[in-house]
Amino acid sequence: MKWPKVTTRKTYYLYLLAVTLTSVSCQSENSTSEVFKIDSNKSERINLSEYFEIVSVEAIDEGRTDFITDIYKVRYFDSKVYLLDRFSDKKISVYNYVTGEFLHNVGYIGEGPGGFTYPYDLYIDEEARILRVLTTGRILNYRLDNAQYIDQIRIDFPAVRFSKLNNGNWLFVLGRGSDYQTIITDDSYRTLRSHLPRLRMHNMLAWEPIVLTEDNRTLIVRNFDNKIYEINDENELDTIIRLEFGDRLIPEEEKKLISQPSSIATKYSNIALLRRNFYLSKDYCLFVYQ
Repeated sequence: MKWPKVTTRKTYYLYLLAVTLTSVSCQSENSTSEVFKIDSNKSERINLSEYFEIVSVEAIDEGRTDFITDIYKVRYFDSKVYLLDRFSDKKISVYNYVTGEFLHNVGYIGEGPGGFTYPYDLYIDEEARILRVLTTGRILNYRLDNAQYIDQIRIDFPAVRFSKLNNGNWLFVLGRGSDYQTIITDDSYRTLRSHLPRLRMHNMLAWEPIVLTEDNRTLIVRNFDNKIYEINDENELDTIIRLEFGDRLIPEEEKKLISQPSSIATKYSNIALLRRNFYLSKDYCLFVYQ
């Protein structure tokens, strides 16, 4: 593992946790997790080129005028690239990965069959050959080959992110109004387990809380937590990495009194971290914190 830290010229720090994929081991809360002890008085400049290289640059259909404004998620499958714009244009666009040609959109904004309010998340179910789209209170299913609408399934929990686990169950990250941050369901979306009890300080959702590694392991992060979790095959939550800032801890009782997520960002700077971005390269999982 490597632990570089990037310091900007602003008054805040960006912490880059570069985890070697082969070294991420599954460990329970009762065992010793990998611990990184942070000294915020030390800084080191690094170049992201140490972890990435540009292989090729491909343009997508330059003749179109309805480009996605804000790309939230990019997924590749079967020579296609799927682009999700959650809030700006609220759409999922599909392009040919090789030529950049626009192929089609998936669904539409509306109340009819195949329509959605917000496309919160998408999941490419390769085995079933189905594109699953999470929207408010529903999961919409479309054919992978032509985006034809199949059906929908209603869910009774406020999910805003989701992903399928290796054991066939589903992991959902919940929005506000829930007692827990994550739940695990069976393939009919019936709740099996709940994890990460919610405090007010956790209401600010990490931009991408679910991370899928190259070997299809499912990692979970949440803001102001300083831990990286893994969901194992028994639907349990394992802590695999902990970040520590010496003895400057936040008392549990004090966490419960926090009314706004911004309070912790101001009061506990360089103690509890805000997850900004995540990058996956061939050899590393990179977590960028502020």
